[in-house]
Amino acid sequence: TESLGPKQADTEDFYLILCRLAPIKRVRQAVLAAKEREFTLKIAGSGPLRPELEAIAPDNVEFLGWVEPDRKRRLLAGARASINCCMAEDFGMSVVESMASGTPVITVDEGMPRYTVEDGTRGIHFSEGKLLRGIERFESEGVSMSERGIAEWTRDNFGTNRFIQQMRAAIDEAERKNRITPEFRSGDDTASEINTATNN
Repeated sequence: TESLGPKQADTEDFYLILCRLAPIKRVRQAVLAAKEREFTLKIAGSGPLRPELEAIAPDNVEFLGWVEPDRKRRLLAGARASINCCMAEDFGMSVVESMASGTPVITVDEGMPRYTVEDGTRGIHFSEGKLLRGIERFESEGVSMSERGIAEWTRDNFGTNRFIQQMRAAIDEAERKNRITPEFRSGDDTASEINTATNN
């Protein structure tokens, strides 16, 4: 998150999808929504579904393919909002990267993004198949947190320092819970049984 932020680019009037173009990502829903509502959609990423998606996409949908890190940062910061349609996303790297860039996320109410993207605050939730409703709600209500606030919240919760601190705490706790201090004493029946079994 440290290399991302709202200052990477001025916000423009486009929505962004950043993902692999595979069936599980359900990008087709966003392409069809852009066709119906005629908003500008930029899709960064490559994958087997690109030819199929390009065949049904209107002129207001732009396929960027794989993008270099610098351009990716500018796209993330410059988008009006990011869109996530992915089926049961286990984490959602691009979702967190969007928020680290100060960009709210319109996300399907599934998987981990339903927890990282607080509805109405850092983005908007929509039920599966109802992306247009999510976009309409975002355009009419917006979100309560500012670009800077979204970026700071994300950095505080997903930054390198937080990761290191929590990983160290988890390792220390696991070590503490699994520490074994044998209580064998000379003449202890248990110790004698172990010694007998070892010798045999």
